[in-house]
Amino acid sequence: MQKKYPQAIEYYKKAAEKKDSGALNQLGNFYQWGYGVEIDYQMAEKYFQQSAELGNPTAYVNLSFLYMNCFNGIKNKDEIIGCIQ
Repeated sequence: MQKKYPQAIEYYKKAAEKKDSGALNQLGNFYQWGYGVEIDYQMAEKYFQQSAELGNPTAYVNLSFLYMNCFNGIKNKDEIIGCIQ
């Protein structure tokens, strides 16, 4: 099965422009896991946050998971801040 991430991302972005919380959440997944894009935790956070603000409960879980994994093993406050900036 051929992966068509670029095409999917294009469609999700169009839906996200219309404030579709599911599309915003899925874009966060693409960026968190690097599906069709470079891994970018800041972009993942942005999309999860927008989706959560629209009331998507899965986005809250994904945002929490992102923070938990991003901060795992980090002891220095500056490293934590750098992880989300």
